[in-house]
Amino acid sequence: MTQSTQVSLRAPFSAKPFSLVGPSDDRGVIGQIERSGGTYEPGVMTVLRRVLRPDAVAFDVGANVGVFAVVMARLVPRGHVYAFEPAKETYDYLVRNLEANGTANFSAEQAAAFHETGSVQFMFSSAYPPGSFVGDSAEPGAEARTVPAVALDDYVASHHIDRVDLIMIDAEGAELSVLRGATATLANHQPALLIEINPALLQRFGGSSHTDLIAILRQHH
Repeated sequence: MTQSTQVSLRAPFSAKPFSLVGPSDDRGVIGQIERSGGTYEPGVMTVLRRVLRPDAVAFDVGANVGVFAVVMARLVPRGHVYAFEPAKETYDYLVRNLEANGTANFSAEQAAAFHETGSVQFMFSSAYPPGSFVGDSAEPGAEARTVPAVALDDYVASHHIDRVDLIMIDAEGAELSVLRGATATLANHQPALLIEINPALLQRFGGSSHTDLIAILRQHH
């Protein structure tokens, strides 16, 4: 069984630290917080503080253990955070971290955001959970699973969400697919978009390029 580690996360705008728990062997998120002395992508944190108002509605796609989700939830005390994470192990940490930080204004979904609602193959890496991805590309040490998938347009409609201020996507190469499933949401709500662009992952796991991703961003912004 994987051991858990608790870390303290500091955000540039908050005097009160966040308490987070995650796999002790997670080099990508928990390990980074430990190595940095309690920080994680402070530039992204600063952007979240600038974009989100107290009543904002934010989506965190590929939420992992919830580093950004807990920060968003604190920034929007009168708003709501919708977090999506397909891996069962990581999803459990996500919920624990949101609850541990006194957060009630969230909805956590154990599902992959995708271009259509249904199910999709997901490759889970126990050695490096942040590198797990949607797709059928064989990876050493990765476990193939079938997980629920949901198009954000379908989710917004079925949950009667009438406001979307920010969509943050870190989906290990599936970012373009997530956006294609959110066409109506982008058009109707004009949310700010904070998206990882990794050309290698887009090509390897998403079968697309960074120019494809930039083109769809330009269509909406």
